[in-house]
Amino acid sequence: MGTEGYGKFSVFLMAAQFMIFAFVSWTSGAVIRYGKEEFVKEGKINKVFWARSLILGICCVIGLVVLFVLRDWLGRYIGAPGWIVWFLAGYFLIYALSEFLFYVFQAVGRLKTMALAELTEAAVLLTALLAVKFFVGYSLPILATVIAAYIFCKISADLFFVSRLDLRIFFPVEIDGFTLKRILNFSYPLIFGIMAGYASTWLDVAIVKHNLDFNQVGLYALAFKLANFSQYIGSILNVVLGPIIIGFLALGNQELIIRYIRRIVPQLMFLWLIMVFFIFVLGRPLLPVLFGRSFGDSVLPFSILILGYFMNILVVLYNPVFTAYEMVKRETILNVLMAAFGLGLAFVFIPAFGINGAAWAKVFAFSFGGAAFLFFGNRRLNIVDFRPFLIFLPLAFLFAAVYFLPGLAGAISGVSAFLISGFAVAKIIDLFRPEDKAIFEKIDMPVFVRRFLYKVIDVFSPTL
Repeated sequence: MGTEGYGKFSVFLMAAQFMIFAFVSWTSGAVIRYGKEEFVKEGKINKVFWARSLILGICCVIGLVVLFVLRDWLGRYIGAPGWIVWFLAGYFLIYALSEFLFYVFQAVGRLKTMALAELTEAAVLLTALLAVKFFVGYSLPILATVIAAYIFCKISADLFFVSRLDLRIFFPVEIDGFTLKRILNFSYPLIFGIMAGYASTWLDVAIVKHNLDFNQVGLYALAFKLANFSQYIGSILNVVLGPIIIGFLALGNQELIIRYIRRIVPQLMFLWLIMVFFIFVLGRPLLPVLFGRSFGDSVLPFSILILGYFMNILVVLYNPVFTAYEMVKRETILNVLMAAFGLGLAFVFIPAFGINGAAWAKVFAFSFGGAAFLFFGNRRLNIVDFRPFLIFLPLAFLFAAVYFLPGLAGAISGVSAFLISGFAVAKIIDLFRPEDKAIFEKIDMPVFVRRFLYKVIDVFSPTL
C-alpha cells in the first residue's frame, strides 16, 4: 500500500471517525449507564434500546445529509474521487450499529462476546492491510476494495455476535418519554467531551497532513494505529470494570470501590506495563518487516506513542468511577482540557519536529489526562495515592536506553533496566497480596485470565 496509500486510508478513517464521534458516540454511554440498570431490574433492555435507537436514527439522518453536502470537499481532502463518499456513508452506518451493539453487550453482561467482537474487528482490519501489502499493492480501486472488504467483514461479525444474544430482551418495542429524557440529559454534556476525545485522537493526523504530506501522514498513522492497538485491550478493561463499579455503588458498597482504587488499579497498571513491554520490544523490529522498509521511519514515533498510551490507562481505569458517580461534566471538562493541551503542543511540535513532534504532543496530553483523572477520582473518594506514577518508571528507563544507546547495547540495557526497576517498584509499593484474589473473584472474566492473575499473585506475593 505504501506510505502515501496508507496516508490516504488514514485520512479516510479520520473523516469517518469524525462522523461517528459527532453524531453517534455522544449517546453511547447512556446505554451502559441506564441499560445495565434496566437489565438488572427487569431482565430486559427494551426501553433503553428503543429510546436510544430513535435518537440514533435521527442523528444518522443528519449525519448523512452533512456527508453528502460536503462530498466534493471530502473527496479532495482525502485525495480520492467523489465516489469515496459512498464508502464513508457505509462505514458510518455500519460503525454506528456496531458501536451500539458494543454497549448493549456491556449492559447485558455479555463481556466475553463484546471482547471477542472488538478483537475480531482489529484482526479484520490488520488482515486487510497486510493482504494489500503482500499480494496486490496500492491503487485507488484497491483502497476502495480494502474499505469495502472491511465493511463487509464488520457486518458479518456483527450479525454473528448478535445471533449470540436472546433477542427477546429488546421487545416489546417501547419508547417512553422518561427514558428518552434520562438518556438526553445524561448525554448532552458528553458532546463536548466526545469531540474533545476525537480531537486528542485524530486532529494531530490532520495537522501532520496540513504541514507535511500524505507520505508523512502514512508513517505517523501506522505508528499511531499500532500503538493504539493497546487501546483495544484498554476498552475491554473499561467494559469489564464499568458494570462492576456501577454495581458496587448501586449496592452501597463504596468500600469495594475504594479497595478497587487502592489495590486493583496499581495491579492492572503493572499487568498493563508487562503487555506494553512486549508491544514495545517486538513492535520495533517487526514493524518494518511486516509493512516494508518504507515504513522504517514509523519506528521512533511508535516507540514514543507507547509511552503516552501507557499513561492513558489511568483514564481507562478511572472512567468507571466517573461514570458510576455521574461525574459527567467533570469528565467532559478534563477531556476538553486534555484535547486542548495536546492540540496546542501539536501546533508547535509538528512544524518543528515533524511526526516525532506529533507523537510527543500526544504523550504529554495523555500524561496530563491520566494524572487529572487520578487526582479527581481519588478526591471524590477521599483517597491520596500516587503509587501508579511509579509504575511508569520501568517503561521510561526502557525507552531512554533504547533511544540513547545504539543497537544491541541499547536493547540489552533497556530490558535489564526494565526488569530490575519493575521488580523494585512492585516491592516498594507492596503490589500483590494473597488476599487480593478475593477481589478478582467478584469480577466476571474468562477462566484463563483469572488463572493468570492468580498465578501472578502467587509468584509475586511470597517474594515481596
